[in-house]
Amino acid sequence: MATYSLTLGTPSSSAVYVNTDTDETEDTLVEASKVVQAIEIDNTANSAVTYVKMANATAANIVPGTTDPGWVFMAPAQSLISYMFPLGTTMNVALTVWAVTTAGTDGTTGPTSAVTVRILVQ
Repeated sequence: MATYSLTLGTPSSSAVYVNTDTDETEDTLVEASKVVQAIEIDNTANSAVTYVKMANATAANIVPGTTDPGWVFMAPAQSLISYMFPLGTTMNVALTVWAVTTAGTDGTTGPTSAVTVRILVQ
């Protein structure tokens, strides 16, 4: 897992959490209450659709292919896509992500190449 965060500072006190190695292994980016404002998915290294899943839980409480992720974001093949939450969506436990090749709850097969996910939170 290659993750890091960038604090954007005042006045918004926003931060960007980045996972440059998003795959079928669930990664907790932060264990704190956060409001997600946007997510950017870089799937340019893959020739197939990737589904990034995001859950309001720690990685220890998630089983890919079994756990309902709460949010599923489709990233078309060889593309960079962004999703915005104008009013934000609250993650009050933790922010955990993983990526697979199947939509919905199912799926345990990760993309051929790692996907980079950037999440803007406040």
